[in-house]
Amino acid sequence: MPKRIRLHDRQDGFTIVEALVALTIFGIGTIVLMQLAPRATQVANHARNISTANGLAQAKVEELRALPSGHADLTAGVHADPDNPISDHYERQWEVTDDDPIQGMRRVEVQVRITQTASGDSVATLVTYF
Repeated sequence: MPKRIRLHDRQDGFTIVEALVALTIFGIGTIVLMQLAPRATQVANHARNISTANGLAQAKVEELRALPSGHADLTAGVHADPDNPISDHYERQWEVTDDDPIQGMRRVEVQVRITQTASGDSVATLVTYF
């Protein structure tokens, strides 16, 4: 029977170097993901705050639309909201301009400012005419 010649003895499995390289790559990936998690939470919180601010602005517009045209809240000028539903996180105000864009119409701009953030996009503004 002919004798088989084996070129090299090899066992299946990983070498210690391969295991260390895989562990290093896994560790770097884990560190990167850990650094992204707090930022993702900040972005989600900010999006929730902006969504709430938009909802408060829309609610105020609907409230103002339901008022009679001679109501004090619809006089020209800037008005603060004494009935702000979430006063510790948001400030709501609106500005009424008479005869804008045409005679007999009112321009109403409602602004809701998020008070617990210092970013430049911490104001939701809604403009309507009636």
